[in-house]
Amino acid sequence: MEAQSQEKRQASLDIVASRDTLHEGAGQKLTLYASTTVALAALGGLLFGYDIGVIGGCLTLDGFRETMGWPPTSDECGPGRPPEPLEVDLEKGWITSAFMLGCFVASPFAGYCSDRFGRWLTVLAGTVIFFVGGAMQTGANGVELMIAGRAVSGISIGVLSTVVPLYIAEVSPANLRGSLVTLQQLGITFGILVAFCVNLFVERVVGSTWDWRISLGAQCVIALFMGLGM
Repeated sequence: MEAQSQEKRQASLDIVASRDTLHEGAGQKLTLYASTTVALAALGGLLFGYDIGVIGGCLTLDGFRETMGWPPTSDECGPGRPPEPLEVDLEKGWITSAFMLGCFVASPFAGYCSDRFGRWLTVLAGTVIFFVGGAMQTGANGVELMIAGRAVSGISIGVLSTVVPLYIAEVSPANLRGSLVTLQQLGITFGILVAFCVNLFVERVVGSTWDWRISLGAQCVIALFMGLGM
């Protein structure tokens, strides 16, 4: 029994690459196909971060507030700043949280979709859904459509945030898998940064009543690039 136990332990150790072997680059190499696929899949994280960051800036743009039927934002700061009407606060809360609500609803089904339809097809479908949600937000003419668009985008991200790391892990070389999977998290944080920069650009440079549509429409461009590349 002891001999069998040692043999099993040794067999388990044999299938684990040593640290030195990994640093020597043994095993599969990162091909052009794998590099492109991983980069495109990691855009799913960029979409997640962008949609998180972009809405905060849009809520303060005068053109956005006019389209939603809200009063212009006040230039005052500090305790003397007049409070937002309660109805506006509620609508802002729904617009912001609808995205996360969509993630919450869709994420439990990500595993089933991934096993049933495959990682690639699930990622592609999630990208298409995100494009639809982004288009709804960009073309919104009121609070209701904006909330619906945010929820649809959230449904997409609820799936992509689970399946994208799996897809990256499957197409990555074994010795680089851990490093490449972290690209999704990097994409999330970078997407938030990009969203802030885009909002700053449209506010300072564009300065039009439709400037917020540029901010929200940019996510459709990212989703389109990801979908065509996939």
